[in-house]
Amino acid sequence: MCDSITSPRTLPCEDSKVHTGCHSLCLEYWGGKLTDEEYQLMREHVRIGARILEPIEAYAGIIPVVLHHHEYYDGSGYPDNLSGEDNDLGARIFTVAVHYDALISDRPYRAGLPRETVIGFIKEDSGTKFDPKVVDAFLEVMAQEDREAVSS
Repeated sequence: MCDSITSPRTLPCEDSKVHTGCHSLCLEYWGGKLTDEEYQLMREHVRIGARILEPIEAYAGIIPVVLHHHEYYDGSGYPDNLSGEDNDLGARIFTVAVHYDALISDRPYRAGLPRETVIGFIKEDSGTKFDPKVVDAFLEVMAQEDREAVSS
């Protein structure tokens, strides 16, 4: 996927049509904080991903999810600073899921965080980063998993 990497400060996948996941790849490959210019370039992955899907009719329904999965409930996200229910419900759900996965998963530059810590972060950001209704549903799924684990 990223055979276009030519130097530590070259954006992975910049010549590739496969841009999904490049924000993680940037941090993993570069091993640290991005410059402002690199950060702005990395933020384009949402628009690039949406453009890749545009000609594929079967994926028309998920384009808003791809485009707006970094929008925050309070309007502080990107690319369009959407807030509240102005953002697609699928994107609001995916935002919580992506954050959960990113925090709980091991990365080359850090170990994954404990499940309860990650759930605490998501609760803390309910109403700011995350739609409170989506967080409530997420917490119910987590609680159900806990109940099923205890009963098995």
